[in-house]
Amino acid sequence: MKQKSFFINSVFCVLFFLFSSYGVASCEMEFLTPMISPSSAPESPLHSSLNVLTADNGMESPSEIRAPMLQKEIPVKAKSAIPGSEQLNLDGRQALSSHLVDSTAIFKPAGDELNDKPLATIHDKNLGELSGVAPASGRDEYWGHNDKGNDPEIYRFNLRGEILQKVVLKNVKNDDWEAIERDGDGNLIIGAFGDNNEKRDEYRLYSFPEPGRSVKKIDHFQIFRFVYSDRKSHNCEAFFICGRKLYLVTKEKKKKDHPILFCIQKFDDNAMNIAEEIGTFNITGKVTDAAYSSDNQILALMTYSGIALYRVQTAAGFLFNLIKYVPTDFNQCEGLCLDGDSLIISNESGDLWKYSMDFFLE
Repeated sequence: MKQKSFFINSVFCVLFFLFSSYGVASCEMEFLTPMISPSSAPESPLHSSLNVLTADNGMESPSEIRAPMLQKEIPVKAKSAIPGSEQLNLDGRQALSSHLVDSTAIFKPAGDELNDKPLATIHDKNLGELSGVAPASGRDEYWGHNDKGNDPEIYRFNLRGEILQKVVLKNVKNDDWEAIERDGDGNLIIGAFGDNNEKRDEYRLYSFPEPGRSVKKIDHFQIFRFVYSDRKSHNCEAFFICGRKLYLVTKEKKKKDHPILFCIQKFDDNAMNIAEEIGTFNITGKVTDAAYSSDNQILALMTYSGIALYRVQTAAGFLFNLIKYVPTDFNQCEGLCLDGDSLIISNESGDLWKYSMDFFLE
């Protein structure tokens, strides 16, 4: 009996050691990928070393451009999404089964769309095609702009639907403005990268400090030109900032296509900037805006019929760690931003919604 007992205890100790070692190794592997943290960056991605032009400068041809060799934090390209991910179609509201990195993803069934009445509506013909939204410095105040074909103006508004301020960008056109962001230094960045026909040779970002309440026009701002590393034209309506890097999410032509994630890792003076391809998302659908929260480590992607939430605890989380999808029915939403613990949604008609992040993450 003593020998038998000794043998059993020995086997138990060996098994315990093996499982403990496996657990430690798993944890170590999980955190080998560097954490992405905006707070680790000492300066804004667009105000360190940048390709700066004046508003009336001409544009050079992007021919003979070579993409710089950049160290990737995320695999260069996920040529195919997680096996079986074609089952997930945001616009079709079909659930991806066990292939998600985080199997706790919650998908609301069709017919259970988020379609609450708007909190407010902007009734102002000057802002008749609201295409982007970003937090302003004032409480419950936001910046927005119109889509292509409208004047080069941004508007400050509140959640009562009131226009508080109009600011004109001088000597520049609204060359298909699709999104607006606010960086860590309080600068506003406009993404002029819409390209429905996918024929543009290059794209632009406009950056300037947030205007004071008395400002009516901006004469001086920075223009940053960029092209995509695959030397192709892409339609894009969504971008977000993480650390000192700017990420762009393409809007594909077909609902079944997977959006592509590109990253401008740094901006060089007197050179065309390169948006490096990072990979494809494990979802399908036409992405119309995106927002990232460093506090919640959440990336939100919006399509015409839903919002997908990714948990970004490692760099790969941008592409694969889908934790929840919420169908929506808000009539062509194209504006999304994260403001503290709130998620703000807007559509082209000027309707505004505000939700607590707890609502989406419960």
